[in-house]
Amino acid sequence: MLEVRAATEADLESAAECIGEAFAYGDDAQYDAIREEVLHTAHDDPFASLEDLRVGLIDGVVVSTVAVMPRPIYVDGSLLSMGGLAGVCTRASHRHHGYNTAVLRDTIHYIEGRGHDISLLYTGIHGYYERLGWRSFEHGVAHDIIVPNEVAAPPFRGSVRPMRADDDLAAVREIYDVTNRGDAGPVARNAAYWTYHSDRLASYHVAVVDGRVVAYLHDNDSKRIEEIGYLPGAEDAAGALVADVVRRAPSAVERVYLHSSEELLPGIEELGCGVEQLGCDPDGQRGPTMYCIVQPAALLDKLLPRMNERLAASPGAGWTGVVRLQSGVGNVDLRCANGSVTRVPDAGPPAITLHGTHAQTIELVFGQIDAASLVTRPDDLTEDAAAVLEALCPRLTYRYYGPDTF
Repeated sequence: MLEVRAATEADLESAAECIGEAFAYGDDAQYDAIREEVLHTAHDDPFASLEDLRVGLIDGVVVSTVAVMPRPIYVDGSLLSMGGLAGVCTRASHRHHGYNTAVLRDTIHYIEGRGHDISLLYTGIHGYYERLGWRSFEHGVAHDIIVPNEVAAPPFRGSVRPMRADDDLAAVREIYDVTNRGDAGPVARNAAYWTYHSDRLASYHVAVVDGRVVAYLHDNDSKRIEEIGYLPGAEDAAGALVADVVRRAPSAVERVYLHSSEELLPGIEELGCGVEQLGCDPDGQRGPTMYCIVQPAALLDKLLPRMNERLAASPGAGWTGVVRLQSGVGNVDLRCANGSVTRVPDAGPPAITLHGTHAQTIELVFGQIDAASLVTRPDDLTEDAAAVLEALCPRLTYRYYGPDTF
């Protein structure tokens, strides 16, 4: 009989073998790397604990796993608690018995109990997770930079060099936060998280002006630009870092992948580079990203302080009424009055009702759709009401960096 629970130290080796067997596809070197990563995560990940590794056991042997990867994420300056999922698998010898579904159901209860607001996973089998509550999220834009024969000199008066971790990490951390805290989705990396991933820092370069680091770039062998961060007004420094990557690209590389950073595209084109947008589903298939809102009311409570700041400065600050969000994960009422907003259970007849699916609610939280598109009665959308919705649910840039995936 299957026993489902949190892993213990005694289970860890068996769990690592289970995950390695499932994802190495017979490659011994890959198996060893995965096994070591499981052990490293269980002992050293600054946001995770051994309890976050959920296991199904038969006769003391781990036959199925789900690893919860807790991460704080930014949404327009607010912090949400995300329970990411990784290592979702079952040993080949024990498949088709519902074991992994049992572990996943346990995991759902676990992430609710841990107070996570939202969950993220990556998959190619969407239907399996949809029946358990996750929804596809087709947002986030990437581009290919076409490497030219000659790269124009960028208009930058500083210098570009490899990052020196001991000297530059504090500045890079600050730039990361400045770049990302106002967006939706990126991990809020603390000092321990940067240390945990210190092996990546050898792939970072920085742009320096008058002795100060003003921008950084993380690339993968000059083939992929994983992330770029820069201080306000330092777009030229970011452009210089991109130019440096393109120049460093091996002769066989014709394209360099660029994650996000649409605002830099005009400057990149001025370098003489072509740019092509990559869709989420270039092959007509859905992208791998799926989210699930776990606790909608608690999630909204964490967004309320920023909602209040925006509403107080909005042309709709004088509007009074209730905004009701009806969604596939429950109803939430927000009462607006005197330039502030509060969440009130069953606040009475709403002045505005938004009706969205679970997927649309996720898009709304991450600022990928207009709240006005979900209004059930268009006549309710007065000029002031429209301003209120824009203040409560602004459009945002979605970012989730490849190196932070799991």
